[in-house]
Amino acid sequence: VDAENNLIAIRGAVPGPNGGIVVIRDSVKAAKA
Repeated sequence: VDAENNLIAIRGAVPGPNGGIVVIRDSVKAAKA
C-alpha cells in the first residue's frame, strides 16, 4: 500500500483489460443468521 500516491499493489489475476481500472469496495454479502 502506497498511501502517498493512493496506490495498492495487487498480485495475481485481475479481470478486465490490461491497463484497466480496478475498483475496490466493501462487500455487500449479508451475514448468516
